[in-house]
Amino acid sequence: MTAEQMIPSPCLVRRHIGPRRGVVALWTLLMVPVLLIMFVVVVEAVHLWLARVELENALEAAALAAVKEWAETDDPGSGESWTRAARDVGVAFAAANVIGKNAVVVSTNLGDHSNPNNPNENGSCQGDLVFGAVAPVEPYLFKAGEPPSCVSDLGGRVLMDVTTNQILKDESAWGISFVASANPDFNEYVVIDRIVIDIDPNETGQLQFNLTQRSPILSTNDSPSVQGWALGENGVAQASRQHDNYGFANWVNTTGPGNPTFTPPDGAWPANPQITFSPTTGTSRFLEITFQPYYENGDMVDDGFSPGDRFRFGAGVTRNGSPADGDIIGEAGAKVTVVFKDTRTATEWSETASFVDTGYSSNQCGNQKNRLGTWSKDHLGLWHLLIHPIRSESELLARDMPCPLTAATTNNHQSLVLDLGAEGVGGMEGVRNYVVRAQRVGHPVPSLLGGFLGLSFDWFTVSAQTTAMYDCELKRPRLIRVKPENFECPPGGTP
Repeated sequence: MTAEQMIPSPCLVRRHIGPRRGVVALWTLLMVPVLLIMFVVVVEAVHLWLARVELENALEAAALAAVKEWAETDDPGSGESWTRAARDVGVAFAAANVIGKNAVVVSTNLGDHSNPNNPNENGSCQGDLVFGAVAPVEPYLFKAGEPPSCVSDLGGRVLMDVTTNQILKDESAWGISFVASANPDFNEYVVIDRIVIDIDPNETGQLQFNLTQRSPILSTNDSPSVQGWALGENGVAQASRQHDNYGFANWVNTTGPGNPTFTPPDGAWPANPQITFSPTTGTSRFLEITFQPYYENGDMVDDGFSPGDRFRFGAGVTRNGSPADGDIIGEAGAKVTVVFKDTRTATEWSETASFVDTGYSSNQCGNQKNRLGTWSKDHLGLWHLLIHPIRSESELLARDMPCPLTAATTNNHQSLVLDLGAEGVGGMEGVRNYVVRAQRVGHPVPSLLGGFLGLSFDWFTVSAQTTAMYDCELKRPRLIRVKPENFECPPGGTP
């Protein structure tokens, strides 16, 4: 074959390439609508995701606004439509939010007030705004059929702090206060039998009570932990102090605006105090504190650790062999279990909570003449000097709390336990926080493609749900998470 014969002619080349170009063009024509459909699907999917986010934001605003309005303006359970104003606020706050360009629409879900199983006037437990009550402890139990109440500390509360930068030496590093209750039966018959502190609940092996240098020791009150400035009865700012210890044998004096100072120690522990610790030597993950009545000549003169009592003590803690401070206890989430006892029946029950490393500053304390604290009287008529920054949020939580030790909020040498109470035990009802669930099933979402084309497509919907609680002690609303199994609709009440 010659060279000329081996070279393809132009005609042959065109006949080979021509059909391939036609196939490419055909596939391009076929793929354009497919790609367009895929693009539309992706765009609409993102649009739906954004729509759900917008719905969640709207429901959060509605729930937070409704529960705040309800808690701060209502007259609990008195009269028909006592939830109407709060429901209207929730609807308005939802409508202030949009999905695309359309306002979010929720209904008030206002129901019949006359049904005794439906005190919160819910039209349905599946309605857009469901009102109820929840105890202020986790896991939260939403009770749509129970009216809420912010009546202060009906069930009692235990406040604890650890405030120190030298925990191995400080004899008053730890403080425990059993706040008096509004319920007189609680004050008379409930005592704390024992308290167990788990210093290393995560079992890291790093933290331990170190009692090798010194056994746990009760504060002698030589340098009271709660000191500051407050107005006396004459309205003049005075340097004021509060006893570390009160309510136990030999510790019966207290102070107040009429007698803001005292000469320490102003009391002393008896030879056999009512408070004992275990262990007293060596190292341990746990420290148990036990309380007993006090007898003189066979007669009981004090029933033990009862509402209104408080004390401070020292117990060393090390982390990896080095002394801990107050921050470390909260950072580790040290757990506290309190065992309560009803002296009428000897019935016991326990509550557990954790220390939290808080971010308060000594610059916020009422410890200066130009930065005053205040005096507060509890349900037993006892005075408490409130100097801790938390007093601006809750007088209850500020009782018997010393100042943080530094101005640095991230290193203030203090951790607190604030959510430990005996609510709802033995028929002694406690605080029931206000709670509102905002939910919307099948809220329409206009099609983004339809909007571009000037058409109305009602193909898509989104659903969401959120729950807001009004914290009666901190006096502010916040979002919480309630598991589906912890939502109670009243039997025989709303459908």
